[in-house]
Amino acid sequence: MAAMPNIKNLDLKQLQDLHELVGERIEEMKIEAEAEFIAEMQQLADERGLDYSTIVKSMKQKKSKSVAAVKYKDPDTGKTWSGRGRRPAWFVEAIEQGGKTEKDLAV
Repeated sequence: MAAMPNIKNLDLKQLQDLHELVGERIEEMKIEAEAEFIAEMQQLADERGLDYSTIVKSMKQKKSKSVAAVKYKDPDTGKTWSGRGRRPAWFVEAIEQGGKTEKDLAV
């Protein structure tokens, strides 16, 4: 590794120029590392008999959210709740004022 310059002796303009050069070199190195990584992944896919472009496409596809199954249902209104997240008002009201239990509302 090359010797580091003594930056304490540099003026503001010199430090700004150095900062710009360092930023540019970092970006160049990131691009080089990314290209090298992609080439390695392509080679690995080829070695395993896989299609690299198919793998990349599958990684880009949005994963669909799974819909939680209904656990509770209000028999009067038909409103449902999965049991996840905050308890809905109808559920709380049915238990507190309607005299029902969670088992009464379970599907």
